[in-house]
Amino acid sequence: MLKKMAYHIGGVSLVLSVIMAFASLSSLFLGRLLSDTDFGEFSLIRMLVLFLPFLAIWGQGIATARYFSKHPPSEYDWPAAMIKILAVSAGLTLIGVVGAMFIYRLSLPASAALFVAVLFFCSTLFLANLMRSQRHYVPAVLMENGYRGLFFFVLMIAYFTIGMDKTSAMGFYLGLVVVMGCFNLWYGLRRIPSGSRSVPAEMHKAGIILMGVEVSVDVLSSLDTLIIPKILDYASLGLYAAVLVPAQLFNILARATKYVWVPEFGRNERTRFRLLTAGVALFAMLLAVLLVVTAEPLLHLLYKGKYDAGTPLLKILAVTGVFRLMYSLSSSLIVGRLGQKALVAHLRYTIVSMILYFFLLIGLLRSQGVVGAAWALLIITLIRAVLSYWVVMRFQHERG
Repeated sequence: MLKKMAYHIGGVSLVLSVIMAFASLSSLFLGRLLSDTDFGEFSLIRMLVLFLPFLAIWGQGIATARYFSKHPPSEYDWPAAMIKILAVSAGLTLIGVVGAMFIYRLSLPASAALFVAVLFFCSTLFLANLMRSQRHYVPAVLMENGYRGLFFFVLMIAYFTIGMDKTSAMGFYLGLVVVMGCFNLWYGLRRIPSGSRSVPAEMHKAGIILMGVEVSVDVLSSLDTLIIPKILDYASLGLYAAVLVPAQLFNILARATKYVWVPEFGRNERTRFRLLTAGVALFAMLLAVLLVVTAEPLLHLLYKGKYDAGTPLLKILAVTGVFRLMYSLSSSLIVGRLGQKALVAHLRYTIVSMILYFFLLIGLLRSQGVVGAAWALLIITLIRAVLSYWVVMRFQHERG
């Protein structure tokens, strides 16, 4: 089992690494081309595209991966279920976009484009998780994340033909999400056979519980980017976004491992969890040491000295990455295998962590500036990792 998991994780990590490498090139290019403020505003729109769909899908993405890892989708009328899910997503998306429009003073055209992009991304999340449930990990990753890598090529073509500024960068980014969403709908409907049985309510009920976890995790992973421009300014967000580029290494690994672990833990009852924990911890610590040692020259090389002030940020984020990978392992076991009591406990602790993070982030941003965001993330990630391991130990004999 461990060899098969390592194989799948390696494949997903490779694909994600290539995608995120091009995504990072986009950030590097725009970080140099745009002013600090404009780059911060673009980073906000990009984060909203990554933030809102995971709220609007109301837990049905991960519920789909969980349910269909144990039941063949070819027997179920999953397209009808997708339509019902997206109908609810449309209402939730509207609420989220209107809220963002008032909070960040987005223009009406930008808000309308954001609404369409988020709704198409919701359909992509459903289909990608359906593919993921059938161990089609690489196609699933490409469906969900491919647009982030493609954006670099769109950016280059646009820059050398019509030029590039903040507004056009936002427009091309949102447009690409919609185009990829259309392609994913066509591909998913052709690739995954469906049947006549209705998808049972139990999947949607599990999704509602998982929604709390997904929403909380989504907020925890996005709150810094959403709050920094409100408490500090867009220039500070630009610095923070620039530093996140080399720190993406931990993000790639966390996403790749969780992408594989959730359905694999659902299929396999016997898992050498302690051995996995030891291996992940050792690897993560070695990676963190490497990033801490090279933080200053790495940022100087990437941005030609423009964001050297972000060195302390990168060092803190490197340490945070260790606990993030540990959390990815334990939470994957909870979501993929354990029963409802474990899910509810996990949800409860995640919500508490989200509330704590909100106040911690605001307090540290006001007292320490942008570096406070990194400290807040480190503290809350450590707390989440400890609590998730407690849930695993407490409910390890319960099965979903």
